[in-house]
Amino acid sequence: MNGELRFVVSPEAWHEMRATDLWWREHRPSAPDLFKAELDHALAMLALTPEIAPLVKLSGRLVRVFTLKRTGYLLFVTIDRDAREVRITRLRNTKRRPLHRR
Repeated sequence: MNGELRFVVSPEAWHEMRATDLWWREHRPSAPDLFKAELDHALAMLALTPEIAPLVKLSGRLVRVFTLKRTGYLLFVTIDRDAREVRITRLRNTKRRPLHRR
């Protein structure tokens, strides 16, 4: 994709990102900024090449999932080429809620 893309974050994803950042800062004193730094890096990469998030089949449909490897979170992403948007629909902790592929 060429040109600028804008991010649209669902209310659910926004809440999950904010809550995770607050939790991480409180419970990870040795690396309080790690989640935020990894999320920022993921968003920068998705802004340049949103297709970097691989397609995964979940509940019978294909979705894009970007893994935040150091913190163990997944960003669920959709791309709307017509609207020039990258939509963040969910953030999920893989350690607390494993991903079940079907």
